[in-house]
Amino acid sequence: MRKLFISFAVALLSFGLYSQNSDSVSYWKKGATVSLTFSQVSFTNWAAGGDGSVSLNGFLSSFANFDKNKDHWTNTLDLGYGIIRSNNDKLIKKSDDRIILDSKYGRDINKCLRYSAVFNFKTQFANGFDYSKMTPEGTPVLVSSFLAPAYISLGVGVDYVPVPYFSINVSPLLGKLTIVNDESLQIQYGNDSAQICKYRFGGQLKFDFVKELLKNVNVASNVVLFADYLDQKPFDLVVNWDMSIIMKINKFLSANINTSLIWDRDILTTDTDNDGVNDVAKVQFKELVGIGVTLSF
Repeated sequence: MRKLFISFAVALLSFGLYSQNSDSVSYWKKGATVSLTFSQVSFTNWAAGGDGSVSLNGFLSSFANFDKNKDHWTNTLDLGYGIIRSNNDKLIKKSDDRIILDSKYGRDINKCLRYSAVFNFKTQFANGFDYSKMTPEGTPVLVSSFLAPAYISLGVGVDYVPVPYFSINVSPLLGKLTIVNDESLQIQYGNDSAQICKYRFGGQLKFDFVKELLKNVNVASNVVLFADYLDQKPFDLVVNWDMSIIMKINKFLSANINTSLIWDRDILTTDTDNDGVNDVAKVQFKELVGIGVTLSF
């Protein structure tokens, strides 16, 4: 699977370079934002108590967009990784881990509507653990790793773009692949036992908003709703909502807020009968807040 992902990334990059060489450079807009945040909490003879910690988070958000006449191709790549260490347990734990590649091609129908094709790939870099549970060997329970899980989706539909900073994409024909390249995690993420890949076919509704709301305050919000036509409950939607707010303090410093919300009935997150196996799905939410160095280019 790793080779397949690398091959696709190389093919996508090659196509982008070919397109750029074939057309005027002015048709492309490219950029990136790199953020590095650090935080520390320490206590000395603090009567109220507390647990000191050190955390470090890095984030890269890049884009390459092509616009020529009726053709529009937008590409974004978001990479994030963070670690935290508590003074009490001395373990280095993940606080953030994501790889998100998003690509959308559109061709104008009229001023606001476009035919569209969408692609998305999502996974994480490294192993993740549930530190509240231990294996018989005394190590934390593994809950994720590279390509376990990973999500790939490809679909066609229509894009509604009333203004440059907001779009609604409707993809009534969309295939979605859930990859769990670790047998011990397959049931947890909705795949059958010994099933590396699970295929879904359905419809997707996607809302994208990217805008500078106030001076030096940039907001990006992405909401994806997916209905699986092959499921017995097709109206039990899968929901993914990612939002980031970057507030620039000066040329180099900024305050960042990143949130992620997930609802997927197939992702089991809670162990209700205390047998060591998750058996119930619940809403997942993650929030990262930090102040650090941010560079845009």
